[in-house]
Amino acid sequence: MNIFKWIKQVVLIAISTTLVACEERILVPQSWTTLLGIARKQSGACSIFPSLDRTGFGGLSLSAPDSAGRILAGYTTTFAPGTPPFACDRLHQFTQQGVFLFNVASLRGSVPVPFRGAVLEISNFTPVGRGINIIDAEPWGLGFGEGWLGSSVPRNTCQFKVVRANQAWANGTAGGWGRATIATENLATARATFTAPMATNVNLDVSQEVGQWFRGDRPELGFAIMPADSSINAKASNSCVGLFTVRLRAFFGEDES
Repeated sequence: MNIFKWIKQVVLIAISTTLVACEERILVPQSWTTLLGIARKQSGACSIFPSLDRTGFGGLSLSAPDSAGRILAGYTTTFAPGTPPFACDRLHQFTQQGVFLFNVASLRGSVPVPFRGAVLEISNFTPVGRGINIIDAEPWGLGFGEGWLGSSVPRNTCQFKVVRANQAWANGTAGGWGRATIATENLATARATFTAPMATNVNLDVSQEVGQWFRGDRPELGFAIMPADSSINAKASNSCVGLFTVRLRAFFGEDES
């Protein structure tokens, strides 16, 4: 077993054991949407030789998810290689940032205090659009003379990460679809990267974030699932997009041990 997965399991077992006497509340997202980031890269030859081929790219054609609590996240890229010896290479990147919040403050007054801890649970990955189809090709921006040992065989797994939202976004069920991505920050304690599809549910310790929201120390801006796969910068047309189910397990009450 991967050492980080083992450590995560030990931590979560410890949390569950400690909180066994507490009152548990399970929350589903009250607001969620998908924000889009678009980046366009081109090699230097494209600027030097303006007559080179600049065939247009197709746009992103995904629609907003319509299932409650299903979070859409991932990325798609389109790579257009130029013709040597002065190749005008172009790479277009579309990033889907799935943001969501639980309205933790709504629990105030209805649960025993103090707040004890919280676990974010991620499950039921469902590929959409082009799904997961990745070629680990040469990275964009590789310096001259730097070697690259990649693969021409597609893989059907990719990396995601969970972060804390650092900016307000349009609230409401599936509200704000397609607006620009927002700033985020890493979670306080959790190792928040994971591989999809998942063999088991992903469980992340988000006690610090949820505790701050419950106590009112910080405004609840929610979490985001976003791609963390290096192949987003590969010279290939790649895809890693899917829907996730998320829920929050929050624990309250005095320690009875």
